[in-house]
Amino acid sequence: MAGLAWSTATTQYINDSDSNPLTKGFWASGTQLLAVPLLVDASVIGVAVLGAPNDLENFTTSTGLVSSLANLAAIAIANAKSQELIRSELKRTRALSEISRQVSQFKKSDALMTSVSKTLMDAMDICRTSSLMVNDDGELQPFAAWQRIDGEVKVAATIPDELVKEAISNWCFEHNECAQIPRNHDDPRES
Repeated sequence: MAGLAWSTATTQYINDSDSNPLTKGFWASGTQLLAVPLLVDASVIGVAVLGAPNDLENFTTSTGLVSSLANLAAIAIANAKSQELIRSELKRTRALSEISRQVSQFKKSDALMTSVSKTLMDAMDICRTSSLMVNDDGELQPFAAWQRIDGEVKVAATIPDELVKEAISNWCFEHNECAQIPRNHDDPRES
């Protein structure tokens, strides 16, 4: 019933839950059901299913009111999702602003990298960062690493020198491009 309301974007009505094999036994005996799609911009984002005793006479006459309330609920849900997305983007924007401030403030590269790494870990909800620097020979070498352990950011072991040449960070350095390895993806360049 809910699936039909979802797929057709129309309200569905069953006058007795016992008469429908999909609802029999799930709802109390003698229940009439109304499945109302939650619509936002003609897209179904959910379905509200309401049940009432069979002897409630005006249940079907209130379909218009229920549909209006369902649409208001759908708009509220969509707005809440939008607000969460905005909060997430705001968090990242603030992190970038903080990193800009840090770059202009710090004189020592190790203090700057520590501060930037902690800011990125908080803003991006990541558990580890590694920093590599170009040495005097023009090669990429491990500089520092940080890891979140029990909610606290701590210094971690750097990538071993022999792995740097195989790591994705070295590929990015050599190709002057950004790259990302998706989670749960096996890649020999993963560092």
